Amino acid sequence: MNTKYLFCFIALFLLGYSCSQTNKTASNANSSEINYGDLNLNKGKNIVQTVCITCHDPKASVSDRIAPPLEIVKRNYLATFEKERDFISSITNFIMHPTEEQARLHADIEENGLMDPLGYSEQEIQSVAMFIYRTNLERPDWLSSEDDPD
Repeated sequence: MNTKYLFCFIALFLLGYSCSQTNKTASNANSSEINYGDLNLNKGKNIVQTVCITCHDPKASVSDRIAPPLEIVKRNYLATFEKERDFISSITNFIMHPTEEQARLHADIEENGLMDPLGYSEQEIQSVAMFIYRTNLERPDWLSSEDDPD
């Protein structure tokens, strides 16, 4: 009898431990913790220039574009998240776990669909968001000067 209870105790302990580790992983994935010392502006730039630009190309015509140009994405996020930390956190959360509820550009999602998760680490995505925040991005030719925020 004691062996049976010991087995049940061990099974419950392992199940509880496993669940607590899963919860820690899930909370870490949703965290907005930004350690600027771990971010790399050049890494963010490289990801933007080799990956992001394939869909967010400012040179694509309105009819040929797959997703809004990054300059437009940046403007939309800055309209709500002026502080760099908030901007990085919001973009990171969306890119890590894209949902329609988190989206800032609903018309583009209706037209082109929701982006897929990219498979980069949270730190890499934060580096991308930092690069976008700190960089003057190329403006699409089709965007009129009336659309300037200034």
